Amino acid sequence: MKSVIVDVSQKTERLRKDSESIIKHQERLQTTAADLLKDVHDKKSAIQYTQDQAKELVHTIKNSQEHIMHAFKQSNTDKYKV
Repeated sequence: MKSVIVDVSQKTERLRKDSESIIKHQERLQTTAADLLKDVHDKKSAIQYTQDQAKELVHTIKNSQEHIMHAFKQSNTDKYKV
């Protein structure tokens, strides 16, 4: 009977250690998952910022092109005024 109690006690201790190990792994996985989500969010924000800047650049180029064309047309008509 004593050997059964010792065996059960040893198995209980092993299960406790295994449970602690599982909890540590779970905490590490949760931390890793949180870090990954933050990284994805940061990269998504960076891509969005770059996309917004590119759109703004395209808009600026279009406006500049319109201003240049307008100035060019004005300079051509001013040549022929007396």
